[in-house]
Amino acid sequence: MTIACLGWGSLCWCPGSLPVAEKNWRPDGPSLRVEFARQSDTKTSDNGRITLVLVESGPVCAVLWVKLDVPDLHAAVEALAAREGIKDKKEESIGRWPSTPGRFYSHSKEIAEWATRQGLDGVVWTALSCGMKNGRGTMPSLKQILDHLRKLRGEDRERAVKYIRMAPAQIVTPFREALEADLRDECA
Repeated sequence: MTIACLGWGSLCWCPGSLPVAEKNWRPDGPSLRVEFARQSDTKTSDNGRITLVLVESGPVCAVLWVKLDVPDLHAAVEALAAREGIKDKKEESIGRWPSTPGRFYSHSKEIAEWATRQGLDGVVWTALSCGMKNGRGTMPSLKQILDHLRKLRGEDRERAVKYIRMAPAQIVTPFREALEADLRDECA
């Protein structure tokens, strides 16, 4: 079976335990709506950084992808969940194509069409919801994101800035442009 993993954030430069079958991520993944729109859990090593997630509206970006060294889709889901630190709610937090009967994931149609063109047997991706820690599922405003990032200090701040700067260059979004401009202004 040929199973792929989609990526648009830290998976691309730091796959960690994800069993990738290729060294480099391919830049010609499906065009999806992604944005810096999720505050990471402050209980993890991510310490509240703002991460890229799939969103319902906004511009589309071609995301990246890589083949996985896994025997089947179930193993791919488990591997991605482990890399992302997802222990519970794998069914909703790890997207997959083909999907479980009765389960719908955001952007499934675009992913299915792309996967079929690529001749893939399956695809997995991180399907975490957008939102700040206190408002999951609600798209945060740019002001909320900027206010949050401006409050971070020390290593938490460094990790948050690194995530923004290391995001693949092809992931161009309105929030990213504003965040990078804010970081430039900060250094001036």
